[in-house]
Amino acid sequence: MGSNPTLTVAVPHKEGAAIVLSPDFGTMRFLLLISLLLGACTASQPLPTTVFVRDSTTHTPVAQASVTSVGLNLFLPTWHDTFGLSAGSTIGPHANPEGTQATTDAQGSAMLSLAGNRPNQVYVSAKGYQPLRLVVRTSANAIQQPKGWARASHTPSSPDEANAPTLEARFVVPH
Repeated sequence: MGSNPTLTVAVPHKEGAAIVLSPDFGTMRFLLLISLLLGACTASQPLPTTVFVRDSTTHTPVAQASVTSVGLNLFLPTWHDTFGLSAGSTIGPHANPEGTQATTDAQGSAMLSLAGNRPNQVYVSAKGYQPLRLVVRTSANAIQQPKGWARASHTPSSPDEANAPTLEARFVVPH
């Protein structure tokens, strides 16, 4: 005969009596999972980064390229309100540092703030080129991935885009 472990929690009440809570095993597992996920979420600090953009074939710097980044958050797939979180909530510190948009100069470089300690979705576009979409993974003070020049595999949305040249980008954290 199996037994279900239970946890009894006595919560002090203002009149001296204790309220006893005995959550079931499923609730305990859920609370443990939430605790682990919240503990794994580290704060996001802006990570100043120099972005270099060039033509992937000629390696010529691309001026006036628009670079946009969005720091990604951990998504908690809930279908209803749970423990104070609304359905479909993100958890952990939100990543939205200043400087998430920039335009490259004549040398094809721009300063951008990425969200540290998390993946960032980066979108690069320039007139006459296929758009470039990358996920840039960061630590608190460095770019973890990609290392060096990166280009993304992308399915062109039109025949004109399919014939357009491609971009590549490199991300450097100044020291």
